[in-house]
Amino acid sequence: MIENLVYGNEKDSTHITLHFKRVYVDEVNTLDNRSAVYLVYSKDNELMYVGETSTLKTRLYVHLTPSSGLDISRDTVGYIDYCYLSMDKYERHIIESLLVMKYRPALNAEDVYTTNKGNHRGKVTKVQFCTVRDMSESGMSRKEVSEKTGIPYSTVSNMSRLQNKKFQLWEQERKSS
Repeated sequence: MIENLVYGNEKDSTHITLHFKRVYVDEVNTLDNRSAVYLVYSKDNELMYVGETSTLKTRLYVHLTPSSGLDISRDTVGYIDYCYLSMDKYERHIIESLLVMKYRPALNAEDVYTTNKGNHRGKVTKVQFCTVRDMSESGMSRKEVSEKTGIPYSTVSNMSRLQNKKFQLWEQERKSS
């Protein structure tokens, strides 16, 4: 599978082509423990979950154990499409977020906050929120974060200041993981 993604703004957009490979549940042990984005499919070929990680093999083992907290297990998963990425976690978060927004997998559905302020209407995912918070904590200005992620400055500002209950909840979860 090949995915062509674009993020950023008109003046500074980034184009990425991802070449996904497929692995079945009983082949997870053949994977490398490298940074990647991945898509988990059910045995009925439905996309269940999109994720990103710095350690793919370990992360998938965690997902496939019954106590992972998601409805993902060896009994429900048919296969996983993955793409190794040699980029920082901010860019992996952005790619994950773009894939979540594009496909809306069922197990990522709780991770969306709808914005409806001024001229901007859209959705912000939990992944985008975590990316914005990480970028802000690394010293990037709100303007830089907005330009890099394509999220409006006012929304970035609200995320940075934890302006609503959803953002406060996501921040607690981010800090505890």
